[in-house]
Amino acid sequence: IGPNTLGLMIPPVKLNAGFAHMAARPGNIALLSQSGAIATSVIDWAADNNVGFSQIISLGDMADVDVGDCLDMLAGDARTRAIVMYLETISNPSRAADMNLRGLD
Repeated sequence: IGPNTLGLMIPPVKLNAGFAHMAARPGNIALLSQSGAIATSVIDWAADNNVGFSQIISLGDMADVDVGDCLDMLAGDARTRAIVMYLETISNPSRAADMNLRGLD
């Protein structure tokens, strides 16, 4: 994750390790965003529409952790039922596609 990242939120455990101006509600949707501005906009929209998140991950420039790593982790997260993504690039598209086909249990 990072540089140029908004950070990480795990609302069900009240973890806010980021720069968002507000905490997100707990829920079962994961947000994976390469853009901090998009993530912040989604958090704002979700607050107005009573939508909650299992995790919010702002990837930034993906110096070490990439999309595939996050998808792999989220696929094993019992609180996550759906993943919403905003990505500008995918460094390993075949791995991401494999995760997409595997889906969430």
